[in-house]
Amino acid sequence: MPLRPRVRGALVAGLAVGLLACTPPPPRSWTGGGTPLEIPRAQWILGEDVVELMPSGEVMVDGDVELVLDKVGRVYDADSEPIGVLEADGTFVGNDDVGLGLVGSRHASLPEQGHAWISLEPNGQVIRYGEEGERFPFGAWFGCGPSPRAQQACTLVTHVLGMRMRRRARDDGPSFGIGVGVGIPIR
Repeated sequence: MPLRPRVRGALVAGLAVGLLACTPPPPRSWTGGGTPLEIPRAQWILGEDVVELMPSGEVMVDGDVELVLDKVGRVYDADSEPIGVLEADGTFVGNDDVGLGLVGSRHASLPEQGHAWISLEPNGQVIRYGEEGERFPFGAWFGCGPSPRAQQACTLVTHVLGMRMRRRARDDGPSFGIGVGVGIPIR
C-alpha cells in the first residue's frame, strides 16, 4: 500500500532531522569565514599521483574533487560539508570548534604540538618531520607562487590531506595514501 504524500513527507523530514542531529556543528566563525587566501593553480606531486589545486578552490585527487577551499579560509569536503576554517592567527578550527592545528604560509603543526609537522620549502619541496625531528620528503608543490597567502593555501591543503593520510595510516597499517596508487611509507 503506497504511503500518503503527507506521511511520506513527515517520514523524510523526520529522517533528515535525525541525520542533521548527528552532524557536529561547523566552527563558530564558519559563517563569516577566517583568513583571506589567494588560491593559485598549483600541483602537489606526491609519489606517482598529482593533487591539483584549482583557482576555484577545488582540490582534485586522481581527477575527483577531494576538498574545496574558499577565499576566506573555509575548507569543505567533497560533499560540501564543513571540515574547518583557517582563522586569521593561523589556527585551523574544525567542526564543534575542535582545534585541528596551526597553518602558516610555509609550516603547519598538528593539534597540541608546538612544532611543525610539515614545511613547504621555498623551492616547493614539502618536508614531513618525524617524532624525533627527522626530515622526510613529502612531495613537492609547483605553482604556489611568492605570495604568502597563496603559499598558505598550498600549506593548508597539504595539512588537511596529510592529516587524512596519518589517520588512514593508523587505521590501515604501514603505508598510507591519498587515492589509488599513492603510497608514502611511514618512517
